Amino acid sequence: MFNRFILLSLFIATLFSCTKDDNSIQKDYSRGTFIVNEGLFNSGTGTITYLNDDEQIDDIFELQNPGLVLGNIAQSMIFHDNKYFIAVNNSAKIVVVNAVDFKYIGEIPVNLPRYFVNSNGKLYVTSWSSDFTSGFINLIDTKTLTISKSTAIQGLAEKMLSKDNNVYITVTASEWDPLNHHVVVYDTQKEVLTGTIEAGDNTNDLALDKNGDIWLLCSGFTNYTDPGLSTDGSIHKIVNNKVAFSKKLPNGCQKLVVNNNKSELYYLNGSSVIELNITKPDEDSKAVYSGLFYNLAIHPVNDNFYLLNAKDFQQKGELTILNKDFKQVKNVTTGIIPAFVYFNN
Repeated sequence: MFNRFILLSLFIATLFSCTKDDNSIQKDYSRGTFIVNEGLFNSGTGTITYLNDDEQIDDIFELQNPGLVLGNIAQSMIFHDNKYFIAVNNSAKIVVVNAVDFKYIGEIPVNLPRYFVNSNGKLYVTSWSSDFTSGFINLIDTKTLTISKSTAIQGLAEKMLSKDNNVYITVTASEWDPLNHHVVVYDTQKEVLTGTIEAGDNTNDLALDKNGDIWLLCSGFTNYTDPGLSTDGSIHKIVNNKVAFSKKLPNGCQKLVVNNNKSELYYLNGSSVIELNITKPDEDSKAVYSGLFYNLAIHPVNDNFYLLNAKDFQQKGELTILNKDFKQVKNVTTGIIPAFVYFNN
């Protein structure tokens, strides 16, 4: 009788233990869509809006980490080594969370972190100096959560694209900056800068097409005192680290993405989303959708467009989702200043 009582007690304890463990992680956040919301400049905290099918969680970080805030100006995020790394610009840190439950793991001190890239199993982030005169590409040790190498760049390092053993880095610049119309090339095997590619004024964003060629969007320089002195934007095709095609665009074009078959490029020009076919780049680009947007992205599975509207930069923003035929699927209320979309599907 006593032995049977012990066995029954152990069975009940095991049953309750399993039930507790099963409920400890109610959802798996390692898959889904994440909207990175900057938050109010200087006075607010960034938030992450989580979307998966018809589910929406407005602030997944605070929900999963009660009492913690992400920090001021959430910039971007990426998945690597079963973790999410979130760049928090003004707070000078990268917040690291577990990908499954979004629980806080730790932080990496980085001054003004910007954007990430995965390259050959390594993770990099760009950052700026405090005086906004130079930038860096930083190699992250994802095990120890430290910066293992930081390489200076003569300009404000921004977006990155990985191809073969190189990372290509855009540089947000003013007319007087040394790299005011260049892309910087970084060798991920030797961990050194190997050169620059001269293109248009104020390099902004990069995309890789189906032929393995790099497309570079440039915004041009904007003179707010005398708009007549502003310079043209441009788009360029880079083949074997040389510019093979160039085309003038209006000043201020920004945010370049490519669709899933990597044949159509899209970018923002004022109040329009513009489409450019890589096989007919000389033809006039065409506007496919109207609206003032802060950023855009394309879903890696269904080719839906995700258009971010920061509105007045004070209230909650909005995400507009379009299908690949540019028909509206739905609108989603986001956090304040939605700035970046990350898909992990």
